[in-house]
Amino acid sequence: MMATKQRISGSNVAKACPKCGEAPGDSGFCPRCDRHTVPAEPARRSGDQRGGQPSDWRRLVTGGIASLLVVLALILLDAASCDPNVWFDCFMVDAERYAAYSLLVMAGPFALATLMPFGTSRRVVVGLGAALLSSAAVFVGGANVVEPLGEGAIPFVWAWIGAGVAFCLAFYAGYRIAR
Repeated sequence: MMATKQRISGSNVAKACPKCGEAPGDSGFCPRCDRHTVPAEPARRSGDQRGGQPSDWRRLVTGGIASLLVVLALILLDAASCDPNVWFDCFMVDAERYAAYSLLVMAGPFALATLMPFGTSRRVVVGLGAALLSSAAVFVGGANVVEPLGEGAIPFVWAWIGAGVAFCLAFYAGYRIAR
């Protein structure tokens, strides 16, 4: 705890910091010893242990997500080959290639986060990767579900709005979860 020494001045008894002897502030923290040592880390009371770095399982998760997305992209690229003599065989090749390249772009932030040191920049990168994945899923789902319900641009706009909301929510969640 905080006070092991006490200073007596007249009739007032004041607690002093065990490290430097300075009087603590109103909140009980020593202004000299309990300064922030790492940005965005809350102040610690004297004698409290510093929080450890996150374990490496977070790196395994981001690496696993990146690997899974790359494998799915490679499967789609392999399936995107077609025989030019058969019209129906080449019908969705461009869409499959676009989906494969999109998956590779989405895998990028997770692969980068696997190599980055823990901190704010890694949190932003993981948040961006999560936001890209969820907004793409919501957009595709919205376009497939909402579009048949109505004709025209209004359902398409709702799919874009849903993708935007999903992007923001997933970015926030990914940022808060990642370290």
